[in-house]
Amino acid sequence: MPRYKLKKPKNKSHIPFRLNLLLMISFLCFAALFVRLGYIQLYNGQMFKRMVERTESTTSTGSVPRGMIYDSNGKVLVGNQPERAILYTRDSDSKVQAKDIIAVARRLASLVDVPTQEVTERDRKDYFVVTNPDTVNGRLTAEQRKLAGSEAYEAQLAAVTEDDIQYSESELKIIALFKRMNSAFLAVNRNCQE
Repeated sequence: MPRYKLKKPKNKSHIPFRLNLLLMISFLCFAALFVRLGYIQLYNGQMFKRMVERTESTTSTGSVPRGMIYDSNGKVLVGNQPERAILYTRDSDSKVQAKDIIAVARRLASLVDVPTQEVTERDRKDYFVVTNPDTVNGRLTAEQRKLAGSEAYEAQLAAVTEDDIQYSESELKIIALFKRMNSAFLAVNRNCQE
């Protein structure tokens, strides 16, 4: 009688070789992407940030005329007349200070015509506080200098006199531009200028 040996089954993986290979390739691709992302953010992050900051000032031109409006006789009631506009925008996390905005407003004041009737006494005081912080802070008492936030700013505004806010028409143009460019800045940053 021949003796037959029973072969022991080999321990085979339940996952086929092709699936293992596919998982390994996927893992290597994700690892490569992760390494590349880290390299770009950690080593080149500042370079990309500077590139974005260089392109903050862009000129946008384009004609977007509206349709003409006519009356029943064919006479033009509303027509199109192109006008130039200057748009000043600033990031919420940018480090632009009020003095920088005043410098831009001074340059723009010679180029554009701005109505000065809308400049209020508060606008004049805001401008005086920003342009003369040492004078205003010198007028504060020791107790007022210890204040912080909006209370400190209100104390500074109270220290501005009527004689301080007598400005010429050209200076009022700068104040009007400063007001328009700085309205969000003043709402957020009403603290002591030291």
